[in-house]
Amino acid sequence: MGVPIITTDAIGCRDAVEDGITGFVCKPRDSNDLAQKMEKMIFLSPEQREAMGKAGRAKMEREFDEGIVINQYLTAIEQLSNTNQPSNLFPS
Repeated sequence: MGVPIITTDAIGCRDAVEDGITGFVCKPRDSNDLAQKMEKMIFLSPEQREAMGKAGRAKMEREFDEGIVINQYLTAIEQLSNTNQPSNLFPS
């Protein structure tokens, strides 16, 4: 969407945001840190927020495009199917 993001430093979320470049990453379960990141976002100029949003959009297109994600899944499935050992994906 091309807008800057405030997210939590958690699996998946931290991969989507480059702190200070495409948005801000705050500490999990830390309302003070979240408030600080919200203030930082509020005090950015419209041009800074726009640049941050554009950088975020470029990152998503570069790293999380549907084709890229599908190819990564297919590669992982192929690698698993080519091994002679049982997978630990579904332990008994």
